[in-house]
Amino acid sequence: MRVATLAVLALAACNSGGGYSPPETTPAPALPTKSAERAPPPRGPAEFKTDAPQRLDRFAALPLSSEEKYRETIIPLKDRLVPIRVKPADLRQPALYGFNVVLDGSNRSFIVDGDEQLGYRLFVDLDGDGDLQEERPRHFVADNGPPTVVLEPDPAERGLDPGTAPAPVIVFELRAPRPKDSTPFSVWKSDQTLRRGVAKLEDREYAFALLGDIGVYGRDYQVVVFDVDGDGQLDLTEDPLSPERYTLRERYVHLGGRGYELGVASDGSTLTLTPLAEERPPRPDVRSSFPAPPLRLPDFTGQARELAEFRGKWVVLDFWAPWCQPCVRAAPELTRAQRELGPRGLEIIGVHDGELDEAARNFVRDHAMSWSQLIDADKAAQSLYRVDALPAYVLIDPAGTIVARESAWSSVRAVLDKRLPSQPRG
Repeated sequence: MRVATLAVLALAACNSGGGYSPPETTPAPALPTKSAERAPPPRGPAEFKTDAPQRLDRFAALPLSSEEKYRETIIPLKDRLVPIRVKPADLRQPALYGFNVVLDGSNRSFIVDGDEQLGYRLFVDLDGDGDLQEERPRHFVADNGPPTVVLEPDPAERGLDPGTAPAPVIVFELRAPRPKDSTPFSVWKSDQTLRRGVAKLEDREYAFALLGDIGVYGRDYQVVVFDVDGDGQLDLTEDPLSPERYTLRERYVHLGGRGYELGVASDGSTLTLTPLAEERPPRPDVRSSFPAPPLRLPDFTGQARELAEFRGKWVVLDFWAPWCQPCVRAAPELTRAQRELGPRGLEIIGVHDGELDEAARNFVRDHAMSWSQLIDADKAAQSLYRVDALPAYVLIDPAGTIVARESAWSSVRAVLDKRLPSQPRG
């Protein structure tokens, strides 16, 4: 049964205060006032070109495990990745398996085998058919640094017609194992690129940058950074709460007191800004010490629920999904916290990523998650609260002010243990 997602209502934050440790910035500009001297807004969309892409030297660790553990891990991911069906015939043991190599819109898997004497090899499912026997191995080469593979698969290797897609650049590195990791090494990947440009608007020029992955820039989770404060610097940190950082999922940006709809070409060659026919309020600041913006979403029964209902309690917004492995691991801790801290004034509100389905119902039932569960079918709540990875926890005090934002439940629990009353509420 499809449950319609109700509107997420947002009001601009009007106070100031400390934050989530982003750079010092000013709140979003206020809406413009009527003025006879102000130029009328442009009538149509304006398109701004970008420079050639530059590779960003940012690496992220990839999951890596034995074949048995890999098979167990991917079970709940279902349609979210392409599993390995056929292994290379000449694998050297022990071989290690991983995923999260995203190409042409799907999550591909890979295998690393070898040792220090024979050298290490990388097999990647470039065409996304699950058959690694047909993929040629790439050899890791150490050249004054960690063993590295620079992968530049052309369209033919990816099962595409020549000239139909840009050739991405993906860099893989072998590094020492991470703490608590049972593998002899870890695999890290870098595939982010950046394209810069300047948007010439009525009030002034705004430098901007598009952040892409593997040569693609137009997906809803990808980012545009604007020089909002005019200091000549773009905030290219990965802080999702930066006032200069906008995801395409947000769809709108306020520049010079006016609202524009965002559009980005898939290859990042252009940014399009279209003036809004009807003005919208600037997005709220959702850093710590700012008011939590209002939320209105349906719960699992279809009843509309509002964040305002829980004013007077300590609230944790738990952004989760059943396919998210850290969410799975944290679920028993949340259940324990609701049991132990609920009498002291804690209310957990689950915000489920996507439509309500059987997997979500089973997850809530199997983990005895008795608290309110809301449905964020179109990710409007994620956009409002600037959530860019799951799980995400937003802690709100009884006055409705954001106290903390964390990605690990242990950090939230530490704050709750300090801040909640020591005795149950009367």
